[in-house]
Amino acid sequence: MTLDASKDSLTDQAIQAAHDANSRLADILDNANDAIISIDDKQNTTLFNRGAERIFDYAIVEVIGQPLKMLLPPSAVHSHEKSVRDFGGSGAQSRRMAERRAITGRRKDGTEFPAEVSISKSSSSSGLTYTAILRDISERVKADELFREREQRLRVALSAGQMGVFQVNEVSGIARNDETALRLLGLSATRADSPLEALFERAHPDDREMVRARLQRARREGGDYAFEFRTSPADGGSRWIAAHGFCELDARGRAVRSTGVIYDVTEHKAIEQALESRVAERTTALRDEIERREEAQAALVRSQKLQAVGELAGGMAHDFNNLLTVITGNLELLGLRQLDDKARDLIRRAEEAAKMGARLAGRLLAIGRRQSLQPIILDLNEIVRSMADVLKRTLGEAIETQISLADDLRKARADVSEVENAILNLAINARDAMPQGGKLVVGTTNKSLGPDDVVGETGLKPGDYVMLSVNDTGVGISPHVLARVFEPFFTTKEAGRGTGLGLSTIYGFAKQSGGHLSIYSEPGMGTSVRLYLPRAESSEIARVAGSQAQPASAVSGETILVVEDKADVRDVTVKRLDMLGYRVISAENAPAAIAILEKQSDINLVFSDVMMPGGMSGFDLVRWVRANRPATKVLLTSGFTGEIARNGSTDLTDVEVLRKPYAIAELARAVREALT
Repeated sequence: MTLDASKDSLTDQAIQAAHDANSRLADILDNANDAIISIDDKQNTTLFNRGAERIFDYAIVEVIGQPLKMLLPPSAVHSHEKSVRDFGGSGAQSRRMAERRAITGRRKDGTEFPAEVSISKSSSSSGLTYTAILRDISERVKADELFREREQRLRVALSAGQMGVFQVNEVSGIARNDETALRLLGLSATRADSPLEALFERAHPDDREMVRARLQRARREGGDYAFEFRTSPADGGSRWIAAHGFCELDARGRAVRSTGVIYDVTEHKAIEQALESRVAERTTALRDEIERREEAQAALVRSQKLQAVGELAGGMAHDFNNLLTVITGNLELLGLRQLDDKARDLIRRAEEAAKMGARLAGRLLAIGRRQSLQPIILDLNEIVRSMADVLKRTLGEAIETQISLADDLRKARADVSEVENAILNLAINARDAMPQGGKLVVGTTNKSLGPDDVVGETGLKPGDYVMLSVNDTGVGISPHVLARVFEPFFTTKEAGRGTGLGLSTIYGFAKQSGGHLSIYSEPGMGTSVRLYLPRAESSEIARVAGSQAQPASAVSGETILVVEDKADVRDVTVKRLDMLGYRVISAENAPAAIAILEKQSDINLVFSDVMMPGGMSGFDLVRWVRANRPATKVLLTSGFTGEIARNGSTDLTDVEVLRKPYAIAELARAVREALT
């Protein structure tokens, strides 16, 4: 081998060695956990290893050639650039390591993190190069903060003076416990160096397993732990103790030391238990209040539903009464003519049908609490006795009827016919509920109800009542049906056996009379219905309907102005008054009537409907007449009762309202009384 060949061989070996060294260096750079970054003298990045990619979350291609400031938060850029300039200004041809310093880095997503960095400088023909080795110290900072926080808590606990401190070497098992800790745990001063488990040997038997499990978990997982337990000292007087500690683990995950505090929480637990008891009481009270409100809301919805249906029924009755006025009026006019017996029989049947229609309209008005009642002072016992035979015949032999009457029953104030109707309807309902026979008990009693007695009875007010009860041993009523029994037209009977107006009519009568109707029932347990009627005062005078007046003759020359928007009603009214001997003129509404009154001064009486179109009611017309024609008398009529027809017109309570339908005798009486 020649000398030149030997030199070439050595050169190749050197080159290979250098290449291998560079490869190993590249592997070291790439596999390092720390970030290794180089920048040139213009502070542009020239080296960015994989560790830097992981820490900063940038890819190498995103960083190489870019200014270093992209890796720093804006607030740190100026300080860093100044440090690099100062560092590069001394010994440009030398190479030295910079001191370690703490900086703040910024990741790609903008989050900042604490870091520790070492910088070196080198020079070459291409200029200065700065190389930094950067380490993310976020976890260390967190650990330091946790340690400082733990120290702070410990200082606060110690300053309170009521906390004991324990320090345990988990390797040797030796503890250092202060006097407060020993006192709280019920241990003597000789136990100051007891192992950790021995510190809690005074734990209540029911809590010892929990304490042991918590300590084992702390040794296994490290970090903070806390628990509360009861003591069971030899001298009695158990107390609640709270323990808060921190267990430190070594690099292999083994517990090395525990530090903590204990303190008495007996008073706190007593307050906590008292609060829990109070919260439980308040929760129960709140639940009861919610249930009461839900019941009240359901009752309100039912009441509003009944009121709405009642308004509808009342409106239907008003229109029905207008029709009956036409029917009965024309039948009366026909009856005054010379007719044979067959024709008169037809008229009689039609009049009977009209009376039935009037009674039906009355029931509709009862639903809406708008019927015309004639309350008197009555003896409920006498009414029940008088109906005993009727009830037995109605119920049949399969049902035993028992009457149970109070001896000292007070007088009630109500409409006799409506009370009789209520008793009969309730008895018929009871009969239908006992198809195989049973027992019906009709009773009376006095009831003085206070505020506590009416709780749960929506609509029943405190006061003195006379109560009628009707109890049966029938099949009973299911809850979902019971909630609807007072609804008008609701019935569970097959077609043709019930209209659904029985209980709703009685309910309307009771409420209009100032009383109440309640019903109690369960399937298979029978039904009990209670009708509460207001007790009559001893000084009250019986109010009875006045006897119908006979048709009276008109005084010569008297003129009546009839105001009615329904043409057929207006026509029959004019004919009736004409037959009574009055001079009659008519108008279809109040404005038309006023126009006539302004032209004619000889009108003696204005006979007007209450509800009319045109923007003016009958009461508005009365006010105009009294203001402009005070000598002219007034009389009103309506399909509603007088009380309902007035609808707040309290300034005209002296004006009579003749309810439709009316007979010609009633019309004659009302007109004559209005004119005199």
